[in-house]
Order: sequence, then C-alpha cells, then structure tokens
Amino acid sequence: MKSVKYARINRIPPYLTIATKGTLFLAVYKRGRYYYYDFEFGGRRYRKSTRSTNRHLAENVQAVLKADLIQGTYVLRPREQPPMFKEYVKTFLGRIEGNLAQNTIDLHNNNLKFLLKRFKDKFLDQITKSMIEDYRSGRVKEPKQGSKTQTIAPATVNRELSTLKKILNMAVDDGLLWKSPARQVRPFPEEIPDVYVLSFEEELEYMALASEPLKSVATIMLGQGMRPDEVFRMAYPNIDFFNRTIFIVRGKTKNARRALSMSHEVHELLKRRRKKHPEDYWVFPSSTKPGTHIGSVRKAHDRVCGKIGLRGVIDLYNLRHTFATRTILSGTNVAILQKILGHSQIGMTMRYVKIAEHYKVAAVAKLEEYRAARIREAKLAMMQQAS
Repeated sequence: MKSVKYARINRIPPYLTIATKGTLFLAVYKRGRYYYYDFEFGGRRYRKSTRSTNRHLAENVQAVLKADLIQGTYVLRPREQPPMFKEYVKTFLGRIEGNLAQNTIDLHNNNLKFLLKRFKDKFLDQITKSMIEDYRSGRVKEPKQGSKTQTIAPATVNRELSTLKKILNMAVDDGLLWKSPARQVRPFPEEIPDVYVLSFEEELEYMALASEPLKSVATIMLGQGMRPDEVFRMAYPNIDFFNRTIFIVRGKTKNARRALSMSHEVHELLKRRRKKHPEDYWVFPSSTKPGTHIGSVRKAHDRVCGKIGLRGVIDLYNLRHTFATRTILSGTNVAILQKILGHSQIGMTMRYVKIAEHYKVAAVAKLEEYRAARIREAKLAMMQQAS
C-alpha cells in the first residue's frame, strides 16, 4: 500500500480505509521542518515525528514501520491511551447527573447493566462498529427475563444502543476518539405502539368521575399535551397569566424546556386555583410532604378507569397521546406539534400522524357504513311508494 503525502497539515489528513480486521491506516505529512507519520492500527491512533526533513527518508521509515507492525515485531505506544469503558461510564454518569430528569438517568443506568457486560474491559478506542453490531444482533436473541418464549424487544436494544452512542459521542467531544464507532450502527425498526386515544364521550365520563387534583391534572394534559411530571412540577413563578404562557424550565432534553401558550380552559382553571391559594408556590402542592409537589395521581386515575371500564387499558400518559392525536386531526403541522410536545426528534412526533391516519380511515369507514344504511332505507321507501 502506497503512502499518502500531504504538502500542508493545518488539519487532520484524510485516511486510507480498508475494511479488514487489524487494518493499517498510514500517512506521511510535513509539519514545520519534519515529516510525521500518523495512522490507525488495530483500532488505535499513532502519531510521531520521524525527525527527518527529507520526504523520501520519512517514507522509508514509514515502510519499515508498516512491515514490522503487520508482522507483529514492533510495539508502539499509542499517542493517547483513552480510559476503559467502565471508567469512562463514571464520567458520563457524573456529567448527566443534575442535567437530566431522574427517570432518564435511571434509564441510562439500567441500559448500562447490559452494556458493561460486553464492553467494560475494553478501552474506548478498542470498541469497533463490528463489536457493536455483534452486540445488537446477539442481544435481541437473548431471552426476556422471566420468560421462556419471549426474547428481548428490539425497542429495548435500541434504548441500550442510544446510551452507548451518547457515551461514545461524549468521548469524541473530549478528544478521546476520532469518531464514534456507533455512528453508522442503525437501530432496529420499531412498530408504532398501540396507543389508546380517548373518545370525547370517554373524556366526559372520566372528568365527571375524577376528583381533585386528578381532574385539574387531566384538564391540563388534555389541553396542553404536557407530560404528567411536567404538570406535577408546575410552579406559579413559571406561569405568565398576562401573556397566557406556561414555562417548562426542566426537562429530559433542551427541547423539553419550552414555553406553551395556554388554552382558554387551562388559563381559567389556573387562575381559579391561584385565587384560591394565593400564597402557594406549587400549583399542585403535596398534602403529605410540605414544601414539595405531588408525584402521582395513580390511585385516583385507576379508580376512575375502573368505573368506566378502562382500567388496565390506559394510563395517565394516554391523555397526552389523546391531545397529540387530536392536534394532528385538527390540521396542526407536525413540526409545530413537535415543539408543543417538546420532542427532540420529529420521528417521535410522526407516530401521531400515523395514529391520526388510522382514525381518519376509521371515520371514513363509519361514514360509508352510515351512507349505505341510509341508501338502503331510501331505496326501501321508494319501493314502498312505487307499490
């Protein structure tokens, strides 16, 4: 393999690529007076001056070094020795603590239980795309805990790969890797989840039976599309009654931190609550832990669902799904809905487009059924008149 020469080296030079194990990427370039070699071998980067000002001598150094490396008779220390995966994980967890919601941190920790089994004793620069692909294909074949027939869901593996990608991207930002080996690893395709959307009749039944604070929480979720924990954490300093704006200052991502325009119903509801409790900081203060907000309305929700025949069918989050689906059905642009919901990727919002399409198809089917019935009645009436 011929060397590659560079007249200038104000940037990292491009590298030759060969898709074989133990690939050697080699280049000679000049920096200042001297020629340097700079290459990747066995997944690690090596760079050093040849102490030669003559290009041809530098090429000879390169050629000898290349042969020795291939034969395994020459040992070089890498330019930098990055930490092991298990060590860098501690750095990753330390940085996300306090910046992400606790449930997101818990998700990363859970994913790391499985990632560490495979990668913990690997140096960061030893992790390759093929290793990650092997993990991806092998993990999805593993049996699901507590089941003899089911295997790990593709969505679960995707969440684990997402954590791995975040760690490796952070290592790139820290200058420990040239590029992330997970960059081109594709996630498994995921089916659109079977999301239950409340009908307006079911919403009326739900609200009629809901007690406070569930009724107010549900009203806000159905009117604003907020996540349950976003509603629980609402504080009056983050509500602008004059401009009718709710500021969500904490979220899983920067997209989750957003400003929402209040619907008329939500605006009136919050004004009534504020008037009734003018000194409160939290919109939904805890009755058992003074100074904190509520953390759940699960018992009240389950009680209402049991009465209307939806227990086990929907959870509180379905109210957000209902808002999103209705918003698409009303003609709202998906990019605008993405901002309202605080999604980091538009693909997360697009699922509601598909759900809405299902409801449109169902609506057309109902219309056709209704029309066919009315036509049959009309024909029968005409026949009776004719006779």
